[in-house]
Amino acid sequence: MKCPHCGEELVRSTKNPEYLLCYTCKKKYKVPAASSSESHSHASRKADKERAKARKRERDTAYTQMLDIGMDDDDDRGHGGLIFLIILLLIIAALVVGYFVFNLDYVEYIKQIIAHFKN
Repeated sequence: MKCPHCGEELVRSTKNPEYLLCYTCKKKYKVPAASSSESHSHASRKADKERAKARKRERDTAYTQMLDIGMDDDDDRGHGGLIFLIILLLIIAALVVGYFVFNLDYVEYIKQIIAHFKN
């Protein structure tokens, strides 16, 4: 069949075979149906819709399962960063307490350690 506007050959749609597509005009046209095949096409459309719903349910289920798997992985390794942050804060707090409360001079202490290892 040819496009009524530009005369190019129409191509049957893969999404919905009831339509013909013109890629030049970017238009779609409904396929003229014969009266005898109308009851068959109605049953065919109903079966197609049921298959499409089943595929959508399968796809949604698979997507949900994929998200659930991803959530399990996050739970197993989610506390490592928090533990590291707590340890780092404790070290900083110990350094501040040592400097202000016990008047520790860390620069002199590090120099003594380096001198010890040089000997």
